[in-house]
Amino acid sequence: MIEPDPLALLSSEDWTALRELTERIDADPDVFGKWVAPERRREDGVTQIGHVNYGSVVREFLEFMYVMNLVVQFDWRGRRGKEAVAQGDLGPIRSATP
Repeated sequence: MIEPDPLALLSSEDWTALRELTERIDADPDVFGKWVAPERRREDGVTQIGHVNYGSVVREFLEFMYVMNLVVQFDWRGRRGKEAVAQGDLGPIRSATP
């Protein structure tokens, strides 16, 4: 079954909200967040890598993208996502990741 393009389902209010979020991000690139470096090497010898602590605007953007079903999720191990997108069949992609 071919599912509709989620972008086509966005209302004019949704597009306005998305534009406002991108404008807020563009206005201040520092709102993306900060890199958090590991504080220390673990005692068991494992090296920890850093991570990004996203800013509030980025968290709002990500939430919007997930709520509007605009984040393509797929089975990374099976790597079937690319083929499903090419075929227009987003069902397996949406069901691959909770």
